[in-house]
Amino acid sequence: MALLLLFSLFTKHLVCDFLWQPSWMLAGKGDFRSPGGYAHAGLLDRTF
Repeated sequence: MALLLLFSLFTKHLVCDFLWQPSWMLAGKGDFRSPGGYAHAGLLDRTF
């Protein structure tokens, strides 16, 4: 059961990071002053 949960969370992060993330979000992920990181966290929080 734990392995299934780990696999689903990994798959969710993979989809959000590489398929749904636009370039502006990727560019702002490492900077707390940029909205890209907050949008990325919201995308991960609201999916699946």
